[in-house]
Amino acid sequence: KLVAYVWTYVVGEMVLINRMLGHGDYLKENVMYLLMTSVVSTFVNDIRINYIMYDTFGKFENGLVMFKKRIGFKPFTVNFKR
Repeated sequence: KLVAYVWTYVVGEMVLINRMLGHGDYLKENVMYLLMTSVVSTFVNDIRINYIMYDTFGKFENGLVMFKKRIGFKPFTVNFKR
């Protein structure tokens, strides 16, 4: 039974989490935290991967920022050079 899913892309040394959705009936059972830890578990031993990115961090203490802090994500600034 599918209750959550995540789309990831590997871009160079980064895993980009494109979309992550969980069924509302399973949110209180922490399906989103399980899903995110599964993503990290999948890539943690891959020596090519140095970063995992899930959307921008945001400036407001909304649900996404709280979720990211609980998981262990931190704001990080990337300076792209031409």
